[in-house]
Amino acid sequence: MENDRVVYIGEHLNLEQRFNSGYGVISPKNCFESFQTMNCKINNLILRSYKEKFKLELYFIKNSNKKKLKKELQSILKPLWNEKKLFLVPIKFQKLQKIQNVVGWMKWKIFGYLKNMKAESIQISLIELEKNLGFKLPKSARSYTAWWSNGGHSYLKTWMDAGYKVKVVTLGEKICFYKI
Repeated sequence: MENDRVVYIGEHLNLEQRFNSGYGVISPKNCFESFQTMNCKINNLILRSYKEKFKLELYFIKNSNKKKLKKELQSILKPLWNEKKLFLVPIKFQKLQKIQNVVGWMKWKIFGYLKNMKAESIQISLIELEKNLGFKLPKSARSYTAWWSNGGHSYLKTWMDAGYKVKVVTLGEKICFYKI
């Protein structure tokens, strides 16, 4: 759990092995040679949550039908970290990495914010959106309506994957998303 929200549901035959040599210990070998993407993804998300000072909790349930329970819980709770479309940038090149990780992190936060919304439409000021996200949007988000377009921009996939499109933009002031 992250800040009292279930964000990931997994299952494994040997929990100690999965946690201690899977999610808990990530080496470059795991991420780039044998490319264990789930271990790298969960480890990265835990690290990001920790750096954001989010409250993290870990729960274990012993069950004879792990796969069925996992599927049912994922269906009901829709944990963000289980999303296949969750955007994470792998760490590869030092200089490029910093830029990509910031952009990837921003997309991840916007996606998570919208994915957890239940409203058919969301009208929010840019100041309030930034407060909820915990960071300032790029200057281009305040200066160019194209930044909020529903086509052709790299951020568009972020709100579309979360189930929203942009309806109205009052440049530098507010944004309105609606469910698709």
